[in-house]
Amino acid sequence: PDSVVMAAAAAAAVPTAEEVVAAVAALYAPVAVEGGGDEARRRANEWLGEFQRKRAAWDVAAQLLAGAASKPEQVVYFGVLTLYTKIRHDYRDLTPHTMLALRDSLLNFLIAYRTGPRYIVERICMAIAALAIHMESWQNAALQLLSCYGQKLETTLVLVQLLTVMPEELHTSKFHVNHERQQQYDKELTAAAHEVLSLCFAFFAQASDANVQKLVFQCLLSWLKYVSDPSVLTCTPLVNVTFDVIATGTSTQLFEVAADVACELIHISAHVFTHQASLAYEPEKLKHYELLLSQVMARMTGLVTQHTTQQKRWPDAVTASICRIFCYVGDDYMPFLLQGSAVALGIVGVLLDFTAYTDWETLTLALDFWHILGKEVTEQRDQGAEGTCQLFSNHFRALAQSVLQQMVMPISAVAVNSTPLQERLDDYGNFRKSQLAASLRDAAVGCGATATIEVVVACFAQAAAEYNKSGDWRFLEASLYGLRSVARCVPEDMESQQLQQVLESLPKLPAVLQLQTTAVEVVGRYDSWIHRHPPLLQSLFEYVMRTITTTGGRTRSSAILSFCDLCQACSDEVAAGFTAVYQLYRECEKLDLSLDDHETLLSAVGYVTSSLPESHMAAALSQLFLPVAEDARVITAQLVSGLPPSDAETLLRRLDWRLHSLGCVFRFVRPSTAASEQSPIAPLFEQVWPLLDELLARFFTSDAVVSEASRCCRLAASTCRARLLRGGTLHAVLQRTVEAYRACRSPALLLTMSELLQIYGESPAASELQPLFTKVLASVVTSTVASLSTPAALVAEPEVAREFLELCTAFLHAYPGALFVEGGDVTAQVLLAWTASSLATCGQDRSAILALLTFVGHMFLACAAKQTLAQRLTTVLATPLPPGIVTGGASGDTLGLALVRGFIFGAAGVQPYGLLTELCDALAALLGCWPFGTEAAACLAPRAVAQLPQQINASESCRQRAEELLEGLREAAERAAKARASGATAGPRGCCVDTMRLLRILENFSYACRDLM
Repeated sequence: PDSVVMAAAAAAAVPTAEEVVAAVAALYAPVAVEGGGDEARRRANEWLGEFQRKRAAWDVAAQLLAGAASKPEQVVYFGVLTLYTKIRHDYRDLTPHTMLALRDSLLNFLIAYRTGPRYIVERICMAIAALAIHMESWQNAALQLLSCYGQKLETTLVLVQLLTVMPEELHTSKFHVNHERQQQYDKELTAAAHEVLSLCFAFFAQASDANVQKLVFQCLLSWLKYVSDPSVLTCTPLVNVTFDVIATGTSTQLFEVAADVACELIHISAHVFTHQASLAYEPEKLKHYELLLSQVMARMTGLVTQHTTQQKRWPDAVTASICRIFCYVGDDYMPFLLQGSAVALGIVGVLLDFTAYTDWETLTLALDFWHILGKEVTEQRDQGAEGTCQLFSNHFRALAQSVLQQMVMPISAVAVNSTPLQERLDDYGNFRKSQLAASLRDAAVGCGATATIEVVVACFAQAAAEYNKSGDWRFLEASLYGLRSVARCVPEDMESQQLQQVLESLPKLPAVLQLQTTAVEVVGRYDSWIHRHPPLLQSLFEYVMRTITTTGGRTRSSAILSFCDLCQACSDEVAAGFTAVYQLYRECEKLDLSLDDHETLLSAVGYVTSSLPESHMAAALSQLFLPVAEDARVITAQLVSGLPPSDAETLLRRLDWRLHSLGCVFRFVRPSTAASEQSPIAPLFEQVWPLLDELLARFFTSDAVVSEASRCCRLAASTCRARLLRGGTLHAVLQRTVEAYRACRSPALLLTMSELLQIYGESPAASELQPLFTKVLASVVTSTVASLSTPAALVAEPEVAREFLELCTAFLHAYPGALFVEGGDVTAQVLLAWTASSLATCGQDRSAILALLTFVGHMFLACAAKQTLAQRLTTVLATPLPPGIVTGGASGDTLGLALVRGFIFGAAGVQPYGLLTELCDALAALLGCWPFGTEAAACLAPRAVAQLPQQINASESCRQRAEELLEGLREAAERAAKARASGATAGPRGCCVDTMRLLRILENFSYACRDLM
């Protein structure tokens, strides 16, 4: 329909079937011009979504299904989909009588339409299954359906489809049914499982069509988990029928689902191991489980033999499924495998063979098994069972060899000139890094680090021979990558002449970038081992420095990172040659390094500088620090003098870089005397502070300059601590930061104030500094609340809101009572009023709302811990909202009502999903604030629920969940009040409030509302 028709339909109180048919036609109409019908489809989709939420949708959907044979498929499907949606979410609209009538009409429609399009038949089955779950009066639904429709061949197929979805629908995501009904329905399914499986076996024997057999297998798969009596499985041909399909592999249609059934049978038969204690009291059931296990193992032995006779290769189409079956055996039969029988070792051998496959899905499945086996071997070793570990030692050595072969880069990913093409290597590189490297470490766990190093070194020797023969460096690189992967498994005190020889050969390797990259990464990974073997240090250190200056890109980045690792692990040895380190740093200053590489390089210099004797440290710091500071001063002077915009932009970038370097010095140079009176760091900051002060005063319009200058202040304070209090430096930093914030409202400045408050609010001088920080916060609160007073401003600057709340939270932790001082510079009333407004207006910004919830939760928790604060909080929250505060509620609302409303609206889905835990913590802390918690639960929460959006209050399901929420809040508040009266104190998540129960109630309420928002 055109826009006029759509607008009229949207305004209609009760949509008609004709309007729905027109909207469906618009939704599925072909588009003549590309993109021309997108708007019409969007409008139709929105209108149909709104229609499905209306109570009238029940009757209209039934009209759409009347005479379905003569209607378009899309209309019939939408009618069925609407009924399914209504049954799942609005089943409380139905009376017992209408529910019974709906069931009968759906069953009749299913039988009449059973030969229709499969996707429509499946949706009808899902609607009936959903109704069966909610319809408590329809007891033993599956048995009744078997009795009615299982006797005739023409209805058996559609019955199988219906039975398939009945267990599946119960466990569909977002399907909510009370726990008691779920247990009852589970029992009904268990009671019907034997009859369902019998029907499937009989129907499978009669069916010759592969598609029909596939449907039967899918039904079996759905019901197997409900089989409580294993004799049902052992007295039927299920195991043989399933494994016959797998062994022959002639039907690709059946193979996947048969593999799924086989995996479920393996899991069920593993009860012999996993339920051993309970089955000891049920010998008859144990006997049948053991019989099922023997049947499965007999067929698995056949698959092992078939694997061997097929030269360890399976058709590509079934490889992953075969591997999955063996992996299920490996995981579920682990106690059997650890016994080391011939059959067990045969299965392990097959799973080892699968690690040679190049198909990533198959390879990943096999490697996951070896990870699990490695953990089991470790546990056995810890328990002293060395004999069990020795069983698989050779297997793990073979695993290491197989993984090393997989680490060789594919030939297609290498250019003609032997330079790797990065775009082709991305996927393989990620797989090698995340999966293959971890599997090589699993091999080291299974056979020991020494044996793994021997395998890797032998591979390296073979690769060197291959390179001399053909010039193919990929095998050398793969062996080095393997050496890199197991570095953390190699003990520092392990002696290995072979490993030492490989490390000594690294500087002599061919100058191929990918090979050099991996080689320098090996050096970094073995930094601690090199530290224990000093003869290696000099040559490898020079090799890494040479790589930094002669290469570029990822190779240089890897070399810088390894250089940093060596400087950290061998800082004392490297400090003796500090001049060479400093020269390298100055030389790299001329290179086009990325910010991360530059920071890593500075951290390396910082490690070495921190290890220098005190007598040399000041001079070294001067060499490192003063040229950077002087360059920053020169740039600042040039900027002040006035330059063309293009030149000024270039200079600003250089200035940002220099400021970042200064910050890194404060961050990474951490001598043991950093916070003492003899600290060489504090004087450096005192020298550079006038420059930072000028930058914050003059260039507050540059976000990058403000961010880097404030970062310098934070890092200097973190390093120097109390030393920064001398000479009024801290006062000057805070004063300038506040003034700059008033001018530009940068989140970085708020972060600086927060961190300074955290550092000094916990120091011995905290009480002395309280007036200073109170004045700072008062100034920030005045500026922020005024600037973010409207919803548009708040949504436009969520980072400012977040950092502002972090500052308030830090102040609350340091001085919890200061916010409740009558007539104080900053009060809880102002902050909570702004918080209530922000909760209602900051839209979908998750991080901002998280900060709001964290702050208000901390405030309530602090008040719950002290009765005097709780009383003051009650007074504050009873005050009316100040004029101009927008919360979305009614005029005259109190501050407390606005906050409670924000919490409940958050649970209803008005605010971003995924914050229920944080919201629950804040609400629990509020309920623990006696006496306000009781008032909030008994009076304010019902008023907040009444103000929820109309579509929520119109839903019976949502209303019921809301009533459960209100009752839960009342109970939680009453328990908290009783606990308070008995002298209990607040815990980490609120005062004696059962947060887990409260969270479950909030989740139920949230899920009920979510689909409507």
